[in-house]
Amino acid sequence: MKEFSLVYKNISLNITCDEYIELLIKEHFQNHLTFSQRQYNPTYSLIIAENLNNYSGTYFKMIDKWFDNATLDCYINNLNKTCYATNFQATSLEYKNLLIQYFVANVFNRFLEIEGYLGVHSSCVSKNGEGILFVAGRNSGKTTCMLNLMNAGFDSVTNDKIALKYENDCLFGYGIAQSVSIRFSPQFCAQVQNKKYVDLALQRGINIKGENMLEGNNMVLKDTELAQLNHVNQMFDTKIKCIINPSYDPQITKLIFNKLTNEEANNLIIEQYMSLVHDTTSFLRNIQLKHSVDRNATFQGLSNIPFYSCKQNENTIEEFIDQMKSLILKK
Repeated sequence: MKEFSLVYKNISLNITCDEYIELLIKEHFQNHLTFSQRQYNPTYSLIIAENLNNYSGTYFKMIDKWFDNATLDCYINNLNKTCYATNFQATSLEYKNLLIQYFVANVFNRFLEIEGYLGVHSSCVSKNGEGILFVAGRNSGKTTCMLNLMNAGFDSVTNDKIALKYENDCLFGYGIAQSVSIRFSPQFCAQVQNKKYVDLALQRGINIKGENMLEGNNMVLKDTELAQLNHVNQMFDTKIKCIINPSYDPQITKLIFNKLTNEEANNLIIEQYMSLVHDTTSFLRNIQLKHSVDRNATFQGLSNIPFYSCKQNENTIEEFIDQMKSLILKK
């Protein structure tokens, strides 16, 4: 059995696991936290293996419909601050591995929740330690905005979900490990700076039909792969400088950029709130610690961050990049 810890700020999760599970966990969390030697006084411990003989606690079964109803058995024991997982059942090795990665990720996200972090549907990039957060619903252009700025040398923080916490008069965003789905619309493929994505897709045998398909005709990359492809860094976290509500408008010829009112900003965060623990593993909310940080400080702290709306399209990319750079430089 392997022993190590997942560490981010004051969260330390001790892991005891089979050797192949160690590789799966480290692959998932690569460049999102620190792997260290086993901690003497951890936040919590997770023991995860194919077959466990010694375990105790309240029993829960994880059933994941996304992985063809793959399952595992989980036992939560808050008295000894230990979670046990065993008895993995899946129709394929791929689904089994994804089940394990997904479960461990949600265990770690539970401790982000306990520490007062707030989940928001968003993409995020960073420049010189200061971040721009794109908050919006699906198909609004969050990923496109992120890719455009990575093309311009911004570092990657996260795609799809971020964990926010307001402390020491600053809003910090921790990048949840997520894959990035790149949609090959005709407009996207026509841009010179996106040729690297098209070339990679062709290398992988992805059939680019030149159709504007919202769900199909995509290429999925790990966020670390995306950062490497763009020769930028994958950051653990960043201080959030501003929050952008993007929308794609094919009709405009000039960037439309406006500041949001406090009411509009509050509504945006409420609309795009995401639980850091997915419903598939909602039983992990039974993990409790004696201390728990109130998230209200983060909700209140968001009022100190400027929010903007931004209508953009493929014809406004240069103007968009210049506008985002000016926000980072703004005092």
